[in-house]
Amino acid sequence: MRLNNIIIGGNLCADPESKEVAGGHVLTTFRIANNYGQDKVSFVNVECWGKTAETCRQYLEKGSGVIVQGELIVDTYKDKEGNNRNKAFVKAFKVEFLPRRTERDTHTSRSLPASESAEEVPF
Repeated sequence: MRLNNIIIGGNLCADPESKEVAGGHVLTTFRIANNYGQDKVSFVNVECWGKTAETCRQYLEKGSGVIVQGELIVDTYKDKEGNNRNKAFVKAFKVEFLPRRTERDTHTSRSLPASESAEEVPF
């Protein structure tokens, strides 16, 4: 049995980056900061494809809060000096948008229900 599922939440460290790749597919990447423990932060790279990528590109920006569900991928490659390197990231299949921190603090915006994902956002 194979099981590879991760759910992680955080805020975008920068605006998402998008590009078209072979076959006209859209790839959107972003990095989130995930706070854990006391004064500890993990930075997690995320990539999205297809409709999820297009929606993330359109609506997310630096500071946006998200909950990402996907699979953990660890790519191994050789750098210019021939050393083995690893790159870990989450290949997202679901991204939920959260209100901005200032909006959450003032309770002026509504959040998406837990069942809605980026692919289900009605706007």
